[in-house]
Amino acid sequence: MSWRDRDYHSDRPSDYLANPAAILGFSLSAGRWFGVPVRLHFWLLLTLLFDLMLVAQGVPLGQIFIIMGLLIASLLIHEFSHRLTARWAGGSHEAFVLWPAGGMLPPTAPPRPGPTFAAHVGGIAGNLLTALLCGLALWQMGYGVARVPLNPLAAFSSQGFAFAGQWEPWILTTALMLNWGLILINLLPYYWFDGGYLLQAILWPMLGLVSAVRWTCRVGMVLAVPMALLALMGQNIMGLLFWGLLFWSALTRYRQTAFEYDSAGGLFDGYGGPAQPPLEKPNKRLLHKAQQLQEERRQVDAILDKVHKKGMQSLTEREKRVLQKATERQGRENKA
Repeated sequence: MSWRDRDYHSDRPSDYLANPAAILGFSLSAGRWFGVPVRLHFWLLLTLLFDLMLVAQGVPLGQIFIIMGLLIASLLIHEFSHRLTARWAGGSHEAFVLWPAGGMLPPTAPPRPGPTFAAHVGGIAGNLLTALLCGLALWQMGYGVARVPLNPLAAFSSQGFAFAGQWEPWILTTALMLNWGLILINLLPYYWFDGGYLLQAILWPMLGLVSAVRWTCRVGMVLAVPMALLALMGQNIMGLLFWGLLFWSALTRYRQTAFEYDSAGGLFDGYGGPAQPPLEKPNKRLLHKAQQLQEERRQVDAILDKVHKKGMQSLTEREKRVLQKATERQGRENKA
């Protein structure tokens, strides 16, 4: 079971002693924000706990609470921005389950490249606007803007913890780093983040949905290998684990594409409905056979309607042969 298959809306207690992995699906209700139910996922609660442990490093408790508040605010900006663009694109985003990279529940959109891109780029756009406003405020106040890192993990680990006695620049720098970290991590081409859906939407018109998903997974796997090696060379255990999990998620998603065809040969769009337009080049032989069956059904319906109105004696020899052929084929299918 993947993390997207777990029930994040349940408050039912789980037997964590019998199934310790059940804790990975736990989320805590944080009430309703502007009419939207918000839950805090296990990984976010764990992150907040680690933030509290900074008190052992001499960080005042008041500063820690401000960092925690800014993190939750940045995540809500991300999710409400998703909600805005998803609705604009014809989709929805009706519940938030917050984790350190945004939301565990993705926005929905009509299964087309444009709406998919719009729904998923919204969160990144919201964080980018917030980061720019923080940088502009620092510049207007006469403070320099800290150099932003390109490593998303580094962005989250350099949130302006060093307090120099001035609250305004410290709060703005911390908020800038948090929003910048959310931007970077959600640009990564994995389906844990928005980047996987964005790359899929870009490739979709050129390759079709199935190939777009597979190429997105390939890009993710190729990227994860050198990044994991760099983390290993730098003895960065957390980085090695991070890239290893991303590689595994991309590989798992790649394998899943072989099992997501519906009975008509289409691929489910990931939001509970069949994807349109057709995903792969159709098999001409099967398509011709389907067209023949459809035409036969149309003719049989017309013949049966004629029998109902005028009786069997009104049928021509050709109509009788069509009806007999359809009856025999149906009998063979029933026996099979």
